[in-house]
Amino acid sequence: MSTADPLQCMLCNKRHKDPRILECFHSFCRECIDKHINKIEAKVSFACPMCRMEIVIPKSGVKGFKVNYYIRAIQASAAFSTFSNCDKCKPETTEALDRCLECESNFCDTCSNRHIDTDGNRDHHVIKLSKPETKSITQLSHKSYCEKHKEENKFYCMLCEIPVCKECVAKVSDHKGHKYKGIHEGAKEKREKVNPMIKSMHEYLPCLQDYVKEMVDCKKMLDGYSQEAITNITNRCQFLKDQIDKIGNNLVLEVESHKTVKTNALTNI
Repeated sequence: MSTADPLQCMLCNKRHKDPRILECFHSFCRECIDKHINKIEAKVSFACPMCRMEIVIPKSGVKGFKVNYYIRAIQASAAFSTFSNCDKCKPETTEALDRCLECESNFCDTCSNRHIDTDGNRDHHVIKLSKPETKSITQLSHKSYCEKHKEENKFYCMLCEIPVCKECVAKVSDHKGHKYKGIHEGAKEKREKVNPMIKSMHEYLPCLQDYVKEMVDCKKMLDGYSQEAITNITNRCQFLKDQIDKIGNNLVLEVESHKTVKTNALTNI
């Protein structure tokens, strides 16, 4: 697993589409997680396909898992820094000229126009790969858009602790009466809260790694002891069974011998 491509979803074995990060820090395509969850009867939690850690499903479903902006940034950087082929024209190799930020896909001119004209994609944000101003990867990859209103999230809801768009902060919305901050101010405040936690986690990480190693060693030792005990029990049972069979066979022979003697005696009378 350590040699796995971080840009490849381990569920579909393809490049991540809308990568979502789990509590265990493994990431998968949003659609792949959704399909994985749909296979489960009680949709309350599921085991991570990579590490088997039990993951609680957010109340809002798969969309409640955080977007992995790190993977999105690397994908965007690769798209701008190298020659890219159209993702729709495959297996043909048509040069990509545009990139859809929502779909995280590259398109040639024809496929780009077709993509925008498709119902459900009309609000997607398509940018030119060739324009110098579009090569600010950090800004592009970290822009987020409201799934409900398809607008860029420019505000941060303090109560819900999520980015929201201008339509969300309108009087008639799910966030009515909530307090808001600008997205950058909200992000800064979040970083100030999260950074000490991250620092603490990094400081604690060596201890945690030692603990995990100790647990792994203990498990190996326990597995060894258990296997040895099972082998001893199996061998002992087989030995006792052989002894019982031997005794039983001897008793049967004695009965048969006694029967023969008595039968001969009766015959000679």
